[in-house]
Amino acid sequence: MVLDLHLKDNKRTVFSEKDFKCVRAELKEACRMGLMSQRTVTETRMRMGKKAERTEIQFYHKLAQEHIASSYLVSLPPETLEETLSKIKDYKGIHMYENLLRFTCGLGAVSCAQVLQHLLGQLWVDQPLPPNKNATFRLALDFLNECPEVSDAIKVHLETMFQEKYLCLYAATPSAIQGLQKLPQSIKNKIRMMRFQSSEMSESSCLEFIKVLPSFRELQHLGLRGVNASEPSLVSIVESARRGMKVKGVLFRFCCTSKGGALSKYLEENNVAESSPNRMRVLVHNENESDGTFYVPRTT
Repeated sequence: MVLDLHLKDNKRTVFSEKDFKCVRAELKEACRMGLMSQRTVTETRMRMGKKAERTEIQFYHKLAQEHIASSYLVSLPPETLEETLSKIKDYKGIHMYENLLRFTCGLGAVSCAQVLQHLLGQLWVDQPLPPNKNATFRLALDFLNECPEVSDAIKVHLETMFQEKYLCLYAATPSAIQGLQKLPQSIKNKIRMMRFQSSEMSESSCLEFIKVLPSFRELQHLGLRGVNASEPSLVSIVESARRGMKVKGVLFRFCCTSKGGALSKYLEENNVAESSPNRMRVLVHNENESDGTFYVPRTT
């Protein structure tokens, strides 16, 4: 019932008694537990001038509504689950029902594999150059992070998605950054270039990224374009990249660093000649300032 209502209109949060007429006992129990609430609303009808009462029913939060819908979704047989997922089409639809799909992934590896398979079918396999490809990578990592375990079926779908040596994440979420940790090592070893674009990176997200960065053993170039992060966090990312034996360069683009700030100071203090052996190139590009190119020695 909740799943059907959510799929009909995912923005709807207020329901009527008519919507739950077949499950009145369950509605009463949900209200008793505090998952849902009922209230009587009095309204005046304009034509008749009479007052009428109606009952409004709501979940205590929309996330509760989506979680209950996903709990029912994962209880369905695989064929029925696949049929239900087929109602969520293209990138716009998947983005619209993202929380429902994330909860579904978090409730089991089997359901997560089916969601990833659906993501592939809608945005990947059927089109040689899928639109919103960078955003699709982000969705896949978000879903992967929710999954309790990475099964063989999930690995197969991930191998299909992450075939290239280049990985770009658009508007990466903290969940997507954590999802990088769950990528199979065979996929991580393929990546030569990684780029973040228009992403908010909190201190905790930067710490998560710093933890996972060394596991990309073949990474050669790291780009952070339009990434909003504190300068100490950017310094920590450079430090982590320096410990990567094959990282040749890091690009900070529109990173809004200030002259004399933590990143600039760090790079100036550690700057070496371009001809120095075993060095890493760091390019800092600010929107209203000239580019700054630095070379820092890699560490082992």
